[in-house]
Amino acid sequence: MRRLVTAFLMLGPATLLSCSEIPMAPRSTSVTVSGRITDRDGPPLAGVDVYLQPETPGSGSPSFSYTSTDADGRYSLKVSEGIYRLNLYPGFSGGAWPVAFRNVKVGPKGATVDYRYTGFRVTGSVVGPNGDALTNADVGAFALIGTDYVSASSRTVAGRYSLLVPAGVYNFYVASGAYQDGLPRLTSNDVSIASDTTFDFALDGFTVSATFTLMGGTPMIGAGLSAVGDGVVAGASAGLD
Repeated sequence: MRRLVTAFLMLGPATLLSCSEIPMAPRSTSVTVSGRITDRDGPPLAGVDVYLQPETPGSGSPSFSYTSTDADGRYSLKVSEGIYRLNLYPGFSGGAWPVAFRNVKVGPKGATVDYRYTGFRVTGSVVGPNGDALTNADVGAFALIGTDYVSASSRTVAGRYSLLVPAGVYNFYVASGAYQDGLPRLTSNDVSIASDTTFDFALDGFTVSATFTLMGGTPMIGAGLSAVGDGVVAGASAGLD
């Protein structure tokens, strides 16, 4: 009897471990979501941020997955199968507006989501005093179209900017890109865009200067001066003198 019990104890665990009925944890397989983002006129859009998040919170997938398009406008993300929302953010200086895709079905073979921007091109120049081209100046356009808030922004290169926006009535904002440098920041409201358009901006005007001192004539280093007018704001900070 002792031999039979010993044999059972030796065979039992091995038999249990080899049994095909042992429940296994479900495997979490990853599939690929990829695509290419291009400009209205065909060139790829690099540096577009791509976010993918489950449409149903708490579905077991990560809260979101993120990447950016490469120089050829392509992106690729690894996620589990499910229903997702895909968001495109061209970035502050990308020149186009954010786009959202709802209920993107990601199946066993993954999914492909390409997007080619449409809309109207708004281009022009930004110059400072004496007509000098301003590099790294910011130009933004903002509109409420239906129930959607649309915004696009661009940073100048050699004084030139380019925006791509859908038809609408926009408010424009233009600034030098530097803080408190004394140049005016302009706003232009209720501008209708219904075709490709050119707007040039000049951040120029008349010089206003001041000296800030404490009692006894001590310079107030860093003191600020600002001027606010109709669609114009300018600000500057006092230097060491």
